[in-house]
Amino acid sequence: SLPPNSAPKQVQINWALAAPKTKFELQLSSGGGQFITVYTGEITETNKAMMYPFASATASDFRILIKKGSVSIAEVIL
Repeated sequence: SLPPNSAPKQVQINWALAAPKTKFELQLSSGGGQFITVYTGEITETNKAMMYPFASATASDFRILIKKGSVSIAEVIL
């Protein structure tokens, strides 16, 4: 959950481990359980902080959706 009226525009993720070709989506929601995808990607590096920019939107919730593969996350900074 994010602070009220947050408008994030990037996230930094340190993927600890990832299966080859793991695909993910970054999603935001302004409440009500409906999430919109703001970034789609494939994990290319692990054990390194990776920055993912996206269009800013007012949101109350953020999630990382793993679409294919498996992953362990060491840290997320929003």
